[in-house]
This record gives sequence, structure tokens and C-alpha cells, in this order.
Amino acid sequence: MLTISKTWEKWGKSIDDQINLLGINRWREFPEIIKTIEFNNKTHYYKYFDTYMPMINTESPHIIEFGAGFGGMSELFLTIAEVRLTNIDIDPMLKLQKHYLANNKYLGRVQFIPTLKADSIQWDQSYFFSTFAFTETTPETWEHYIQNFFPKVSAVYILGSKGWGEDNLPEFNWDKLSSVFKRTKVEEKILGGVPGIEFFGYNFI
Repeated sequence: MLTISKTWEKWGKSIDDQINLLGINRWREFPEIIKTIEFNNKTHYYKYFDTYMPMINTESPHIIEFGAGFGGMSELFLTIAEVRLTNIDIDPMLKLQKHYLANNKYLGRVQFIPTLKADSIQWDQSYFFSTFAFTETTPETWEHYIQNFFPKVSAVYILGSKGWGEDNLPEFNWDKLSSVFKRTKVEEKILGGVPGIEFFGYNFI
């Protein structure tokens, strides 16, 4: 079952309120964006890009980004690589991504899918990417992806916390996630001063 965490429901409502109050052109002033804008910079994007792209073994991949922020990483994927991109996010964040990407010629190559409608995506042989987002969902969503989506993809890259404490959720089951793939690499990291995980999963040898 696909669900949204209580924390992201709250943040989503706040972002929607800010869009209505200030207008979407002033998205950089939204409190939820200010919290992450320093971390979501191009230096980090290039680092993630350089880490992730060697996982891809096809010339025109379908990349599925879960939790795409305001669209900065999407822009990099679309600018440098010949990809087809699907962004999965809560509705207010999809609004920001569409706004951010609207002024470039790559917008037509992005499919925007609400979090609760991920079943509508063509997952076969796609490449999944998520930084600081997938581990912030709910156990029900984790289980749905592990059971229904990840067995179909070519590769997965997830960077995130060991557990999402905001909603008092249990620690993410990295062992169960690893069992889906033919080969994996899991590394512990310190992310923003807290313990985290960098996960690579491959369904090809």
C-alpha cells in the first residue's frame, strides 16, 4: 500500500499554503525549502550524478527519481544525459518541480507522478534514484516498493537515514531491500551529522 508520512503531509500542506500566500515565483522563500536549499546545491548534485551514472548500462535510460525536491537534480539529469525522467513526489513538490523546469526545453521529457499513483509507472528496466526521501516514507510504502517495483528495475540508488524519526517509524529494513537484488553495495555514512546509508542495488550482473 502506498502512503504518505504524517510529516510530509504536514510539510506538503505548508508548502501549498506558501504557494497560495506568496506565489510560486517566491518558492525559495518557503520555510521548508530554506531548510534544505543549502544542501540541495549543484556541488552535491554533481557528486550524486557522478556516483549514480556508472550504474546505468543503457544509452537512453528511464530514471525514476523519488522525492525530487524543487527539481535541481532533474535539471542535471536532463541537461547532461539523454534520459527519460519520471518524478514521484507529493503534489505541492510536483508543482515546484514543474515551475522550476518550465523554462527549459527538457520539460516535455519529464513525467510527474503523485506519490500515491506510483503504480501507474512503467517500472520495467528503469533506474531508481532517491536522496533523503525514500527513507522518509512509511513502512507500508517501503514494503510496496520492495514487493512490487524494485524487482522490475535495473538498478537502485538510495541515500538516506537509517530510520525516519519524525513519525516514530521503525528503522528502514535495509536487509530486506538487499534481498531483492542480484548484487548490492551498502555503505554507512554520516549525513547531516546523523548516521545514514548509501545503498546500491543491481538486477544485472
